[in-house]
Amino acid sequence: MFSKALVVLALCASALAIPTRGGLTVAIQAPKNVASIAELTVVAAVTNTGAEDVKIMNIGTVLDSRLPTKSFTVSRNGTEVSFTGVKLSLNLEKLSADAYTVIPAGKTVSVVHNIAALFDFENAGVGAFSIEPVNHIPVVASDSNATAVALQPYQLSTSKHDFRISKDVAKRSLPQQTEKRAFLDCPDAASSDFISASYTEGTGLASLASSYISGNGADALFGAYFKESNPGDIINVFNNVYNEAAFGNRALSCSDPDGICASGDVIAYTHIPNGDVFFCGGFFSMVSSTDICAGADHRNIRGAVTLHELTHATSGTTDIGYGCDFDQSLAAGDAIRNADNYNCFSVQVFQDTQC
Repeated sequence: MFSKALVVLALCASALAIPTRGGLTVAIQAPKNVASIAELTVVAAVTNTGAEDVKIMNIGTVLDSRLPTKSFTVSRNGTEVSFTGVKLSLNLEKLSADAYTVIPAGKTVSVVHNIAALFDFENAGVGAFSIEPVNHIPVVASDSNATAVALQPYQLSTSKHDFRISKDVAKRSLPQQTEKRAFLDCPDAASSDFISASYTEGTGLASLASSYISGNGADALFGAYFKESNPGDIINVFNNVYNEAAFGNRALSCSDPDGICASGDVIAYTHIPNGDVFFCGGFFSMVSSTDICAGADHRNIRGAVTLHELTHATSGTTDIGYGCDFDQSLAAGDAIRNADNYNCFSVQVFQDTQC
């Protein structure tokens, strides 16, 4: 996922809509047989078959060649191979131009992905595998002068590609991963205190959200974020965050061993599967939960970001998309898996019950 895009398209400043006809399809080009996972180069070709240009937030999707995120699922004998990359929290208000890709009507954008370090091939062993792109992608619904871009979920048309590995499945490390990490690994005292406070606030938000659902069940607020999901399933995710200490020590770090923070788009990220959490520079301008009562933006709460990352670490949530409106547009099956739904729901519960 770290190679340069094969096709670079200029971004358009005008509003770009979801296609009125056709849609977005993705085709995979990859080897059928490889001796080593080092040879697993996958080309994802996304085609806009519609009549209008489409602007996509590419981070964490098949159009993202920069970050080691999960834009594919890999399986062997029907069992999914464990993902070993990173999951993110984004600063929607300050995304760089590189966070977006425009696909003109009738055109195709192809991106090269190197996936050797992103899946646990070592434990899966040699043999036959299938790979398929993740079939959701966030499309820009409008590109006005609003503070944060409005996103809508879009379903890609995808297909599987079968391949075989005959010899080398030894674990590869993510590029640039050079620093040894330890719990609360931050030499700057002020930043360390900030992370610690966000952890306390994040677990507190999780506890409050869990108690709210236990007391109110599947009320209107629950339905807005989780649709017809089982309340007990959502409670379990929040309880996993609240009881996070039981999962063992993990890094809460202000370092950036993988260079993920460099673009400025990312607020924080979690290493999968070890669950270490890394906080980028933009995180340290965020505010405490109590500032919700003073009108702070829901996207700017430090505890909610930490909660978001801890749902990745303790419940295996994913990043389908971001933004509270986007979260509420998801169907139940996606809502329960999307980390940002827990972020926004917990902040709304705090506002409704504590302010």
